[in-house]
Amino acid sequence: MRIDPSTRWGSWLLGLGARLAGLLVNVTGWTCRFQVVEGAAHLEGILTAGRPVIVCLWHNRALLGTPFLRNRLLRRGVPMTLLVSQSQDGELLARFTLNQGASVVRGSSTRGGRQALRGAVRAVVDEGSSPIVVPDGPVGPVYRFKPGTLQIARLSGAPIILLGFAAKRSQALGSWDRLLVPLPFTRIAVAFGAPETIERDLPPAALEERRAALEAGLARLTRRAEEAVGARDPSSPGPLLGPPVE
Repeated sequence: MRIDPSTRWGSWLLGLGARLAGLLVNVTGWTCRFQVVEGAAHLEGILTAGRPVIVCLWHNRALLGTPFLRNRLLRRGVPMTLLVSQSQDGELLARFTLNQGASVVRGSSTRGGRQALRGAVRAVVDEGSSPIVVPDGPVGPVYRFKPGTLQIARLSGAPIILLGFAAKRSQALGSWDRLLVPLPFTRIAVAFGAPETIERDLPPAALEERRAALEAGLARLTRRAEEAVGARDPSSPGPLLGPPVE
């Protein structure tokens, strides 16, 4: 069912959905135990440096990462901006994000890409806000690090921070990326990468090398988090809906 946000009914439904999403994130934050298994010093560096960074995590780890980013960064004084697609799902996510106290930039690799790029750069340069990017969103391919993130880093001067997330117990949904929903009272591992600066004058070939290296780096950090809690990759063969991912 398509919801028109310009109507009173559509706006009410989207608002309700945003509040329910906030409740899910609250339950995860209250009941789950987060453990930084790699790169704890990089987390402290973000908090003490007072400079914006570009936070990257895979699309299917968004529900694992949101409570952590909100509680450990946003609520500890790190302004954050989420890049949100211009789709109907994006409208719901935008409302949820604003409810959490973060800012929103609309646009994605499939629609409004230039607008999103300019908005993200302005968030860094003019507002000192750290963009949150899912580099394989909004429609995949899964685990493909698209080059837009590098352009934001190159133009803004903000370093890229890669974050790998995994939950000991979670449910993989039947979406294109098999989105992971953490189960209450589970353990969620977080692996931080070192800050990666993208030089403004990099030639195209070198830029592609850095993109591939970032893709491999985020994959490694995600595997590190999975190993720490004994989880498996939800995109591997198996039923879309079934027993929790162990």
